[in-house]
Amino acid sequence: MAASDAEMRDLVLALRDLVVASIRFRDRLAAERNVGVTETTALAYLRQAGELTPRELAALLGLTSGSVTAVVDRLESAGFAVRRPHPTDRRSLLVSATDDGFQAAEHVFEQFDNALEEGLRETEIDIPGLTTALKTTTASVRRHTASGQDEAAALRARIS
Repeated sequence: MAASDAEMRDLVLALRDLVVASIRFRDRLAAERNVGVTETTALAYLRQAGELTPRELAALLGLTSGSVTAVVDRLESAGFAVRRPHPTDRRSLLVSATDDGFQAAEHVFEQFDNALEEGLRETEIDIPGLTTALKTTTASVRRHTASGQDEAAALRARIS
């Protein structure tokens, strides 16, 4: 049975509210760790990828090379990330999360996952159907976010 226009609008608004709530959730957890939201997002990417060059991290975050340098500096100062020479490109570095950084990122994901699961368990829903719908919707949002398959989109696809 297809959803009516009103049902579809209600669902879209509910998803938008979820996105806004997740942004606020991330902001609160970043504040608890005494780092900014950009640093928290960078840690999430490092957690997923293992290690990235500053250029890759900048592309994912939508930052300039100078800005990403400052982000990595702050992560290093907080003990959440380290730089090391790139093994095959002497002009580049690799950035990775430290154990503390990995644990901080893991804490953010765990808290968010718990909040999502709590909400999902409070209602009767078709979990497999919802999962498929969310994956399809995520793919649509990603298609509309990137113009073609740019570097950041390719990196996001690699680490998702």
